[in-house]
Amino acid sequence: MNKLIALVGVAAMIGVGTIAAATPATAAPWGYNHGYGRPYYGRGYYGRGYYPGAAIGAGILGFAAGAAIAGAAANNSAGWRAHVADCSDAYRSYDPRSDTYLGYDGLRHRCAL
Repeated sequence: MNKLIALVGVAAMIGVGTIAAATPATAAPWGYNHGYGRPYYGRGYYGRGYYPGAAIGAGILGFAAGAAIAGAAANNSAGWRAHVADCSDAYRSYDPRSDTYLGYDGLRHRCAL
């Protein structure tokens, strides 16, 4: 379940970064000179060109967030394996699928080790 949550988180980060990179900076179409009414065909408005720095930064940030989420899920998996090993050692009737053991009263109890 944690891996699924991590994968959904990574997919969401990638999706946000992709949408941010694909969204135009202004609503004006290409070649429109922002208020002067005539098209331009140069490097951009007052010599400014297209610089994809924000898109690259969003991609790096999304990758870092995904790596952090995946690392947390991997650490949680190691903790679960240790929990299962401890409960298996403590209770002979331990069932790792339900995380319960059969008590002396005949009922299933959650392992709280």
